[in-house]
Amino acid sequence: MNFERCGTSLIVLWLTLIGCARLCNATESSGVDVEVLDRIRSTVFPTKVESVGQTQAIHIAKAGYHFESLDEVNLYNVSSQHLLPNSAHVLSLAEPPLESPFWSQLGSVDAANRFIDAIDTACKGYSPLAQNSFRNVLDKLLAQRDLYQAYSLVTIAQARADPERHLRAEALLQSLGRLLEHTLFEQAEYAELLSLKPKQVPKEFTQTLNYSLDDNYLPLAAIRPDFGWLRLENRGKPFRHFTHYRGRSFVTVYVTAARRNLSEIQAMRRQIYQKYGENLHVTSVTETVPSGFQTMLVRTLGVLLADGTYKDSSWPEEVILRVFKYATPQLDLSTSDFSGTLFYRYRLSRGRLLADPTSFGLVRVRDDDEQFFGFHGDVPDLRNAYSNSTTTMRVSCISCHAELFYGVNTVFSLERSPAWDKLNADNEIWLDLGSNTYQLRTPEFIRLAQLIGWHIPSTKPRQ
Repeated sequence: MNFERCGTSLIVLWLTLIGCARLCNATESSGVDVEVLDRIRSTVFPTKVESVGQTQAIHIAKAGYHFESLDEVNLYNVSSQHLLPNSAHVLSLAEPPLESPFWSQLGSVDAANRFIDAIDTACKGYSPLAQNSFRNVLDKLLAQRDLYQAYSLVTIAQARADPERHLRAEALLQSLGRLLEHTLFEQAEYAELLSLKPKQVPKEFTQTLNYSLDDNYLPLAAIRPDFGWLRLENRGKPFRHFTHYRGRSFVTVYVTAARRNLSEIQAMRRQIYQKYGENLHVTSVTETVPSGFQTMLVRTLGVLLADGTYKDSSWPEEVILRVFKYATPQLDLSTSDFSGTLFYRYRLSRGRLLADPTSFGLVRVRDDDEQFFGFHGDVPDLRNAYSNSTTTMRVSCISCHAELFYGVNTVFSLERSPAWDKLNADNEIWLDLGSNTYQLRTPEFIRLAQLIGWHIPSTKPRQ
């Protein structure tokens, strides 16, 4: 019986390797099959996902808000997070998510096995006659982004799967790696990608802050440099959540305030950090908010080049704005947290970007739009994705602790020491090669580098 099992396993492995070899050989000469790419995308980024439950936030949102005090708002913020007992929910998204829900669903052997099975099925049936030559560099960029995320997830699933699927995952990584090779950018293509980027904010957005959630407020700084905003450099130790993107995205934070120049804002930031330390973001402070205080996080797509280096495409895939209307919290039901903070969040729509690059593909996510806790504000953090529960954007991590606090301590950028901005400390995600060029250092990149034949990055950062 043991011999029969061994023989069966060897046959399965042999057939799998032959199929993947055919896929790899066809890919090397024919490009990326559009049908295979679509199947991988629909598997890794499903628009319909079943959650294990739902929070009270969904029901409270449908019933409407009738708060009469800040105490009632605080009570809502706490109660809305509670999971309804014996509840389940199916979340149907209008657009495929940017981050796969599988980041929060690969914690068990069974889940890892199912994921490997699904990707294996998606990769079958490759035909060299049907290839995707990519309509343009944006199409190629999106294909690389999605394939690399699939590659990373298979890497994680392999470590948790049973032995038989461990071998199948190894073959899948070979196949996905060969597909990824056809999405790598030459220097001329990267230059074209940068030149295609529009210089102005799309017409459907307003650059004027009117403290109204009816406006699709998007400042110019989200698109190109604006000297009215202080850019917090992402050098040295990366932003805490940035590490969970494993180098797939660049994250930059900007801060501005009315009637404050950039040096004054930087001085304020340093002073507050020195006073409260690293726990500022989870500490109740008495600091008032400067007039017109705004913070903006811009997440842009990274791009792998044919020489194995990594650069910022500068095309945004997510923009998160928080605007503080008052110096101290005030009951205001027209604001996102009912206390004076307004959230403006935009996420990339792949289809919209390809149809109209001048739109940047950005689509508004509103306060009561349903979200996954497991997505954790679209941060693929396996350690923090403690459930797949569905909530609303108003009370998910997007609010960055604003459910309990108001003001400067809720600004996620301020939890990071200003002293780190001028350091080039050890970075677990990438190696800084200078001239805005990097080399990734994550386990999945090192495996890809071995497959393609790139130089393996050093374990020591550039001094």
